[in-house]
Amino acid sequence: MGTVYKAHDTIIGRDVAVKVLAGALGSEPGYVERFRREAHTVARLTEAHIIPVFDTGEVDGRLYLVMPLVDGVDLGALLQRDGPMLPERAVHVIEQLAAALDTAHTAGLVHRDIKPSNALVTPRDFVYLIDFGIARDTAAGALTSTGVVVGTMFYMAPERFTSDVADISSDIYSLACVLHECLTGRRPYPGEGMEQQIAGHLTVEPPRPSQQRPGLPPGFDEVIARGMAKNPQHRYPSAQELAAAARNALAAPPASERNAAPTMCGGSYPPPVWHDHGQPPAPTAPAQGAVQDLPTNSATRSRLRTATVVPTILLVLLLGAVVFAVTQFARPHPHPSTAPPDWQPYVDDAEQFAVIMTTFNPASIDSDVQRVLDGSVDEFHESFASNETVFKQAILDGKKATRGTVNAAGLESFQGTAASVLIAVTSTATGIDGSSEPPRNLRLRIQVRKVGDAYKVAKGEFV
Repeated sequence: MGTVYKAHDTIIGRDVAVKVLAGALGSEPGYVERFRREAHTVARLTEAHIIPVFDTGEVDGRLYLVMPLVDGVDLGALLQRDGPMLPERAVHVIEQLAAALDTAHTAGLVHRDIKPSNALVTPRDFVYLIDFGIARDTAAGALTSTGVVVGTMFYMAPERFTSDVADISSDIYSLACVLHECLTGRRPYPGEGMEQQIAGHLTVEPPRPSQQRPGLPPGFDEVIARGMAKNPQHRYPSAQELAAAARNALAAPPASERNAAPTMCGGSYPPPVWHDHGQPPAPTAPAQGAVQDLPTNSATRSRLRTATVVPTILLVLLLGAVVFAVTQFARPHPHPSTAPPDWQPYVDDAEQFAVIMTTFNPASIDSDVQRVLDGSVDEFHESFASNETVFKQAILDGKKATRGTVNAAGLESFQGTAASVLIAVTSTATGIDGSSEPPRNLRLRIQVRKVGDAYKVAKGEFV
């Protein structure tokens, strides 16, 4: 939104930082108001970890802010350069950001854009929270009525995607995301695409840092889980309480053993039994790139929505029914038999459903959707049914037919009337104009349950 320059104040005789609103935005009322709001917002706050504003003004139609000149680098660049931090240092950073946030929250302000690039770190690890340009007064209305979601999707709380409701708990969620990245060097959810981020923040369980970086104290898993809880009421009530919990997590023993294979009682499983239908696709590595803001131009949003709506809906609906902590069932080794194994119907049903779930056509959308509903129960069925109308419209608007092909399937676990099955699927999309898109390789974990004489899908997740 603005460019920061180093300048010299000839009256006081000191170096300062001058933030100037980009020239192209000077005619945009929304950006001008945001720029002015930053000055007014920061002027209300007195906290060591918030850079004060010395002066503000306008020259030749260009708005500017004058602030102290800070020798530092933004946290995002620091993590990209040096990788994940030592746990003690990560907690030290979060404690300082939490102090700044609590001051803002006490003043009735919500930052709405907590992310690594909005934290400035000095050579002595003193941290400043910056860029209050989209902060909102909780006692006032929204800045605009355009319906545009403001913030950065990689660290955005779930409720922001669905309604752009932003309050203290939304900032706390984002702060937990930043803590995760400080500890692991990774954003909470992989992928650069909007559909991946929406699905992750809306439906995927919070990640466990100790599983991504062996040796981290396991207490950080609980801190991230609560800080990134989908339900805002389940999060920490304040940023300082999140920071205190992170400090307490440092005292816990390391989690080196948590990545080891679980011990089975009463027997153990052989490796998953794969039924090949060709070569299973290799997992697609998520692209890594610069942080991107959500598009605010209506035409850009329209094009993006058209290009991604089908995979977005597929991903969200599938993940919406997920329980990521899949129960690991134990059973004794099977006895040799000439009859099909008891688990075979579960694998067969999972294969069939994987094809159904990845095959849709605008011309037959009603029957395609009905097949999904007929083949599912429990959370999966409820999630899909509640989004049926939106899903159908997305397929019609996307003007693409998708087709799924199973490459491999294998039993992961089996007990009683429930089984967990791993599926490798290739999905292709063809436009009604004959255009085609590159195949998408997917790996799914599908849980199948026997209901009467039928087999139904109850849950699913990408792996």
